Amino acid sequence: MSARDIIKQAFETEFDDTYRGDSFADKCVTILHEEGFTVLAPGELDGVSMEAAARVADKRAAMAGTVSHEAARALLVALPDAIRALKASPTETDGSE
Repeated sequence: MSARDIIKQAFETEFDDTYRGDSFADKCVTILHEEGFTVLAPGELDGVSMEAAARVADKRAAMAGTVSHEAARALLVALPDAIRALKASPTETDGSE
């Protein structure tokens, strides 16, 4: 379920007149956290995504030590795109493509 769907469902089932202002915002964040979402400010990074990016870099670094200089350079040139690919599917993409 998307964050939008969770908030919509919360409006239909969780909220009454007691939730206003800060208590409303706190309840929204609590519901999202309970559903597994992390709320981040612009520019903040979460540890899970950073660790996934580090695994991609580690894998490429290990490969670079076993191939020619030209192939190692190609691995490094492709590293940013391999990390960007995590945005599409962080749990399914290991950056090897």
